Amino acid sequence: MLMLCLGFGCIFFAIDCFRDTSKKYKTSANIIYGLGMLSAGLIMITVFGFSVIELNASWVILVSILATSYLYFFFTKTKIWKNRHKAKQPLEDTFNSILGMIGLGIIIAGVGHILFAAIVWLKDGVWKTISLGYWFNLERFDTGLVGLNKILNFIILDISATIPLIALGFFIYGASRDY
Repeated sequence: MLMLCLGFGCIFFAIDCFRDTSKKYKTSANIIYGLGMLSAGLIMITVFGFSVIELNASWVILVSILATSYLYFFFTKTKIWKNRHKAKQPLEDTFNSILGMIGLGIIIAGVGHILFAAIVWLKDGVWKTISLGYWFNLERFDTGLVGLNKILNFIILDISATIPLIALGFFIYGASRDY
C-alpha cells in the first residue's frame, strides 16, 4: 500500500511540475523533473498494482488513492503543514546533529563489517562475502521476473553488506548537513 501511495504521490507532484505556477514560463528543469516523477509513479503503480490485483485485494488500490488524495489536497491546507518551516533553530540543529551521528554510526558499522570479514578470513583462510542475506538467513529471491531477481539477489545476497551500509550512512549523514 505504501508503494502505491508513493506512486500516486509521484503522479500528483508530476502534474504540479507540468502546471505553470508562475504564469510566466516553465523551466526545462521542471519539465524534466515532472517526466521523471511521472515515469517513477507509473512504474510503481504498474509493478505494485499488478501484484495487488493478483492477490485479489483491489481495495488496497482504492485506499491508496484516497490516502494520497487526502495528503496531497487536504493536509497541505492545514496549520501543521503551513507552520512546518517555523521550527526553532536550536531544535533543528540538535536534530541535524543526531541525524549526523546516526549516519556516522552506520558508516562505522559498515567499516566494522569489513574488519569482521577480514577477521573471519584470517581465522578460516577463505574470504567470505558476508551479505545482508547471511545476517538474516535469506534464500534466493524468485519474483517471476528474471531481471528483478538478478538485481535483488545481487544487492541483498551476493555483495558484501559493507557497501549498502556505507552508502546508507553517507546518505543519512549528507541529509543532516545544511548546504
